[in-house]
Amino acid sequence: MDDVGQTSRHAERNRLRKAAEAEFSRGGFGLHFGKTLGPIYEADLATARTLELSTACLSGVAAYICLVLLLNLLVIETPSWRNVALQCTITPFIVLSIGHLAFRVERTPLVRESGALAISCCFSLATLLAVCPSPPSMAILNLFLVSLPVVAVMFFARLRFACAVAFVAVTAISLAVVLMLRTDVPAAVRSYPLGFLLSISACALFGVHRLEQASRKVYLHGLLQTLQIEQLAFENGLLNRLSTTDVVTGAANRRQLESVLQLLCAEPACGDFLLLADIDFFKRFNDRHGHLAGDACLREVVVAMRCHLGSTDLLARFGGEEFAIVLPRRSWHEATAVAERIRAGIAAHDIQVNGRQQRVTVSIGIAERVQGASLASLIAQADSALYEAKRSGRNCVRTAAQQPAELHA
Repeated sequence: MDDVGQTSRHAERNRLRKAAEAEFSRGGFGLHFGKTLGPIYEADLATARTLELSTACLSGVAAYICLVLLLNLLVIETPSWRNVALQCTITPFIVLSIGHLAFRVERTPLVRESGALAISCCFSLATLLAVCPSPPSMAILNLFLVSLPVVAVMFFARLRFACAVAFVAVTAISLAVVLMLRTDVPAAVRSYPLGFLLSISACALFGVHRLEQASRKVYLHGLLQTLQIEQLAFENGLLNRLSTTDVVTGAANRRQLESVLQLLCAEPACGDFLLLADIDFFKRFNDRHGHLAGDACLREVVVAMRCHLGSTDLLARFGGEEFAIVLPRRSWHEATAVAERIRAGIAAHDIQVNGRQQRVTVSIGIAERVQGASLASLIAQADSALYEAKRSGRNCVRTAAQQPAELHA
């Protein structure tokens, strides 16, 4: 990632950290993240939430079928097995169809949660339809049983609080309608199942709220930990770049250059070259235009050099106006061609100084690493070739053997 990308990511991390800390400190019963964290929370939770709801849907279907069978075997006196068969086929088919359509990662959170609410209502309404035909002697007892699957669904399906409230409301309204239609049930006890449902649902809703609130706190804690780790990695990377990068030019510094050359010298020699490039008459440029212009000149030279280097090459500031270039796995012809392109490119590069265009030239010395040669000897050979280039009139390339590499301009 480039510096611009890292800076942007660093700013985004700070923005998320502040938003997460604000959510941590916010009290009350609210269960809604702000616009900063809301979309990120839903995106991070999408895969896990989809899997959770899909699992709950399949498990709920299995539990519903078992519950229907148990109710008809143990509670209902004269069950209609035809109706039982319909209950065990139609309701699971509807529920599984809704789950297949709604529980997908690419669906929006609204679609997923609406699907969970619709499935929960299907289970509740199917239970109501199953106990409606009960005889008057068993009607009140059977209608009391509606509350149990309602509470089970809220926790088992992990409904979010808003959906759980809507689910209880739909069930309560449906139960009230059934109680009004059952004129054969004594009026004195007709409201008992609804009161029991609302009472037990209030406790369940409190639990659902606390559970969702706790899960959001856990998410915020994990997010802050992740952001802290990323921040530490960013700071470590920044320190590493500062320790290996020249502050003025952005090229590698002398420490990184020597580290790379030491590693290179420890391997078998196979066409590795060291180039030393020196800006001609740089002191004169500095005296005439000032040190700030001199720093700008160094940066422009680095930009011009990088245009002719590959991803495996290393450009480092060797000291002052002198630069070192490491070219691994090259032939003599390739190394001298790169050096000549750098020389010609810099000579043709315009440098803006105080609103005017200036040009500088460089002299370049080339040395090839041979087997068994030390780091000091490699640098000494490249330095010798550089001084030969300067003695030859500057703005040219010379090799360690002190032979002309290419004709200079």
